[in-house]
Amino acid sequence: MLADSDKEESKEGSRIVKYVGSIEGEIKDFKREIASRIQNQAESEKKKEILGYFFNQGAIYANANLLGSSMS
Repeated sequence: MLADSDKEESKEGSRIVKYVGSIEGEIKDFKREIASRIQNQAESEKKKEILGYFFNQGAIYANANLLGSSMS
């Protein structure tokens, strides 16, 4: 049978394992959150790039129309 001191050490060890496990879980959640934010930022940058492209194409088209109408 375990002595009282051994039982206390076993309980303390169990508490430490649970605490470390909860910290590991928090770290995994944090990593997921960071990965999600990075992905969202990348998607946002891509959307800006696409919108910028179409804006520039529209400006080129508008300038071409203005140039064409001023020549007539």
